[in-house]
Amino acid sequence: MDVWLFFWLIFNNVTGTIICVFGISLMITITDVQEVLEITFNFIFVMLAITTYLFVYSDKKLKQRSLIDKEVAEEVFSPLNVFFDKIYYAIIFVPFAFPILYYNTNLISLNIILIWVCISPWICCAVSFTNFTTLVHHDLRIIDDDKLETTEIGFN
Repeated sequence: MDVWLFFWLIFNNVTGTIICVFGISLMITITDVQEVLEITFNFIFVMLAITTYLFVYSDKKLKQRSLIDKEVAEEVFSPLNVFFDKIYYAIIFVPFAFPILYYNTNLISLNIILIWVCISPWICCAVSFTNFTTLVHHDLRIIDDDKLETTEIGFN
């Protein structure tokens, strides 16, 4: 489980970096602001779709593993992990309404797209910190368990 969380930590940071570099390279090569924003906007949703697929797949695999392994089940259904899962689902699925609203209605303007393009790389980086926090929480729990075992051996 820690290996997958570490992968998510790296993947989310790399995704944020790729979105930044892609947007900046478009700004250098294309002069039309609307075209740059729309291409970057679409690229962000491609990256979000890849992230969504990986997240749903990993969540499914983790839930299957929790049926077999009691320790994994305890970690998966801990309040911290359930809280971060809700954050992930909101971050991943809510933004898919943006392209539908932008391309089919007049509810979202180009200024909102500009704000989304500027904020989205930072969201990926912020999500990576939730992975880091979960890793630290899990490692501290392992250290406490090791301390308990060492203390019990010392008393026997």
